[in-house]
Amino acid sequence: MGIEKDWWSPELDDLKQQCIEITNVWRYHGCPRTGEINNKRIRIKLKYKCAIKEAIMSVDKEFNVNLTDHLCKKEFHGFWKSRRKRFCSKNLITTNRLNNRTGDDNILDEFSKHFSEVYQCNTAGSDDKYKTFVMNYLDSNTNSKDCKFPTYCLWYCARHY
Repeated sequence: MGIEKDWWSPELDDLKQQCIEITNVWRYHGCPRTGEINNKRIRIKLKYKCAIKEAIMSVDKEFNVNLTDHLCKKEFHGFWKSRRKRFCSKNLITTNRLNNRTGDDNILDEFSKHFSEVYQCNTAGSDDKYKTFVMNYLDSNTNSKDCKFPTYCLWYCARHY
């Protein structure tokens, strides 16, 4: 029922109960818009809302730090495990068969084939335009000593992809 709130804590339960109690007292007194009861209700409500926001931000910060640590240490398995735990469905099961093909390589081929068929460039001819631009740049700078990046890699990618 509802969504998981893994950031919820006993302190938030206490603040929620205080908020409910003061709101009931406030209603019992006719919902006054001024006075000590209203001021106390507003203070507790604000404290409760701020505590919720702080708890959510704290969990998000901890999650981001964990992901960053995994990436910096090149622990890709740990990175993907943390990310899946946070964003993916718990009931998600990977497939062993796609379009009557089995095996990781065949499934990868099916995805590649599908997305190469549905992909459309936003601007007609832009791929050719940029390929020409890169090729001209590489041709003019291949022997230049000012070149700061591996031109062979760019040349190879531009010719083959």
